[in-house]
Amino acid sequence: MSTNCFILSFSFRDTILKPSYLNVSFVATILLSALLLFVIQPLFAKVLLPNYGGGSAVWTACMVFFQSFLLIGYAYAYGLGRFLKLQTQLWTHLALVSFISLIILVQMTAQSPIISLANFPNSPFLDIFLRLFENIGLPFFLLSTTAPLLQNWFAQISRDNNAYALYGASNIGAFIALFSYPLVIESSFLLSVQTVFWQGAYLLFAALVSALCLRLMSVNSQIRNDQSESYLSKNTTSEATEHRGNVSVPAKPNWMMKTRWLGLSALGVVLLVSTTSSLTYNVPPIPFLWTLPLALYLLTYILTFSLPKSYHRIYWAVVFTICAFIGVLLFYIGSQFGLLSQIVMYLVVLFTGCMICHGELYQSRPDTTYLTSFYLYLAIGGVCGSLITAWGATYLFDQYIEFLVALGGILIFLVLVPKANYIFRAVVAIAAMGFLALCWFINGQFNQYNIYQDRNFYTAIAVKDIELEDGVVERRLIDGYTAHGNQRLDGSLVPQPRSYYRYETGIGQLLNSDWNNNAKNVALVGLGVGALAHYGKAEDRYHFFELNPQVVEVANNYFDFLSTSKAKITVQVGDARQSLSKYQELLEEQVAASSSIELRPGLNRSTDKFDLMVIDAFSSDAIPVHLITQEALQLYSSLLADNGVLAFHISNSYLDLRPVLANLAAELKLNAQYVHTPDSSSNPYAVDWVFLSQAEIPKIIGAVDLKSQYERFDTSGERLIWSDEYSSLLPIIK
Repeated sequence: MSTNCFILSFSFRDTILKPSYLNVSFVATILLSALLLFVIQPLFAKVLLPNYGGGSAVWTACMVFFQSFLLIGYAYAYGLGRFLKLQTQLWTHLALVSFISLIILVQMTAQSPIISLANFPNSPFLDIFLRLFENIGLPFFLLSTTAPLLQNWFAQISRDNNAYALYGASNIGAFIALFSYPLVIESSFLLSVQTVFWQGAYLLFAALVSALCLRLMSVNSQIRNDQSESYLSKNTTSEATEHRGNVSVPAKPNWMMKTRWLGLSALGVVLLVSTTSSLTYNVPPIPFLWTLPLALYLLTYILTFSLPKSYHRIYWAVVFTICAFIGVLLFYIGSQFGLLSQIVMYLVVLFTGCMICHGELYQSRPDTTYLTSFYLYLAIGGVCGSLITAWGATYLFDQYIEFLVALGGILIFLVLVPKANYIFRAVVAIAAMGFLALCWFINGQFNQYNIYQDRNFYTAIAVKDIELEDGVVERRLIDGYTAHGNQRLDGSLVPQPRSYYRYETGIGQLLNSDWNNNAKNVALVGLGVGALAHYGKAEDRYHFFELNPQVVEVANNYFDFLSTSKAKITVQVGDARQSLSKYQELLEEQVAASSSIELRPGLNRSTDKFDLMVIDAFSSDAIPVHLITQEALQLYSSLLADNGVLAFHISNSYLDLRPVLANLAAELKLNAQYVHTPDSSSNPYAVDWVFLSQAEIPKIIGAVDLKSQYERFDTSGERLIWSDEYSSLLPIIK
């Protein structure tokens, strides 16, 4: 995003152009392109979320795509302006606009992408990139070319106005998009409606660009007829020959300057993406927490490039150094703070770091002769930064430490910054060494009990052995900063369930009640350490659905719940909702088949539906939204036996999911009970379970009626129902 943000970084006061039809066309076109460019990013990332488990890594992978296509768009604009005459540029771009608009029209008619690429379910990063290319690749590319291309055309047509004035219009469009999407668009329209509106607005943009191209062809022809070719090209060969002796030739940027551009641009993007990932690691990656960091990132470009005096190296170096140390503590113990406190602190760290990166970029900018090259290097740096964060870090680190790497990288750059005095370098060098020492010390303390840690696309997990007060070692599975089950290593042949699954919790009472006396067919969404397998009886079948293969490996190799369970255990890797949808299709085939036809393997006519379904799939401390929508509950209900029970584990530090389930239960006419189990000195885990059923729910101590207590309505008296097309987390943040 760095290059695009750079060209958006000129203030509104510069947007005052001479009032004319042509100037208005330039402003309207570039404003609309920026708005569309920044709306499509959170919109389509949200569309993709359910297909990849709903985790924060989806936005990080999307950022790689956005950065890459911004680079391609800028390279196109650079090549067009460098090698073609204006008239040829206009015809070429008009043909491209027409071609992509035709594709959009076909996609709108077919309601599906015009091309279909291969699927790579075992490589989510690549799969996300391909799905984005299928659906929005070409229009996103065209939008990314608009700002530099229109600036170049405007500079050739008009000598009286500053072409950079157009960037003020981009600022307005970008900020409208970044704040209107999470605050207005997402909460007001279904996803399908948002997509249609965006496509319609894109066709309007294409019409504006086409009209502008045709108008510029006419203007260009008129200028050529007036024999004003030198006016168009600004500097003809003869003019350059005539004046070269009187005008100094700008110094060509050397490799050190180019390396600085790449490094600063990449550092800014690494800090942006890693901050966004940290913000959405314990909370679902909602568009608001995507766009807010991006808006601040953009603001630092605006300040440093429009108001150069806003950046003073020494002042910002002092502020950033303090923030870097705060960032270390925030990274390791941030979960001890409230959600709002975490958001504010992370954003302050991001803002100060980006002020350093972008302030130094402005100070190292080249002469305008090399401005397009500057754009390209910033775009390349942005792609490198997003690739490092989204792909490289997954293989280089077994923890999410790229946030700390970015902070340390900025401090190291300040030590090496050009034209700084020795005192400044020495002070920053001491601060950098202190920062690295603090990271090393806290990381050692934080990981001292680890017996296993690893990371993949979905998350970073660790297994810790911690000695308790009674001298017994407790083994814990940690996802990020959240415990996902534990086991006492006290020599017991059969481990006892603890934390969220202990006997006195809602789920423990249900599985220890008379309701569970006979054989049960149980589906469990989310494996964890497999603690619920403890309740399985010899005649039971327990089917676990787990998204992350890493969790399956840990549950089998480091915990004993699966191996000691009496029930027949199966574990299926993949998104649970997709797996359950396929299971439903098999059941429908079974119903339609003749009784004489042999059933598919794994199905039994008498026990094909589930007596209990447990939804305990967490992305760190956040349940994926697509597992708690109306369509999801309809799927679960269709798979439940007549007296089946649907159990949701909703213990959460930041979100109150009770109103969501209460509204869904009322809409689907389900009985609903809520059970809260407080923490205690021996069990420091407060636990919340919700039970839904079409039949009467077994008696559970402490249960209250969910619907009467937590059902909510909007101002018009309608229930707020989450669906695949609509969901908003803002109303349920604690």
